[in-house]
Amino acid sequence: MKTKLRLASYSICCALMWTTDSAASVTIVGNRIVYPQNAGSVEVRLKNNDNLPYVIQAWVDTGNTSSTPEDSTNVPFRIMPPLVKIAAYSGQSIRLNLIGGESLPDNKESLFWFNTLQIPPANIEGATEKNSMLFLIRNRIKLFYRPERIGNPDKLFSGVQVRVYDSTKLVINNNRPWFLSLANVSVSDSKNTVICNAETLAPYSSKSLRCHSVLQSLNAPIKISLSAFNDQGARVSEFFSSQ
Repeated sequence: MKTKLRLASYSICCALMWTTDSAASVTIVGNRIVYPQNAGSVEVRLKNNDNLPYVIQAWVDTGNTSSTPEDSTNVPFRIMPPLVKIAAYSGQSIRLNLIGGESLPDNKESLFWFNTLQIPPANIEGATEKNSMLFLIRNRIKLFYRPERIGNPDKLFSGVQVRVYDSTKLVINNNRPWFLSLANVSVSDSKNTVICNAETLAPYSSKSLRCHSVLQSLNAPIKISLSAFNDQGARVSEFFSSQ
């Protein structure tokens, strides 16, 4: 992955590594960000769980996994400050501000991605040596912009419909103005369970999810279990009958 990050110049070799938030020394508190339209700003908290200080660079993108901080000029958010140093076993807050949100839809949520790049000290473990490698760890989580007119979802699965499409696919209709972030999807009878791919559904959209086994092998009656993340990042589950 080609990366053009305007950071301090290192005389060592660098590598950019993707990771889950739990694998990074500096973690984002929470697994999603909701930005209400009427909020003056939203605070994002970072926590350093290591005995070393780190520099964190943050930016927002529209879904491009190869994005760089320079690409954030095309999004309606400003991060203050975009570059922070976090001491060992300490925390730091940064703020998101909405700018130019007039172009965003007011009848449904919009999805962006919040990124952090973890930059370790250049002088640890002999990193100043000529052949040393410095690992830059990048994390990203979903950032939802929520217009005031749609409010908050009272029931996570209200307006969601599920049906079996063919032998290996499950169709989910999200007839709501909010994104539906699925965590687990399964179809089962009294003896067996088939796991299906869990994906994120955009507002007022339909998606066909591929299952890991043939659904016709299940005996009626079958039930479909959906698990999704709410605003607090907790998993909420509900059962549906096949249609």
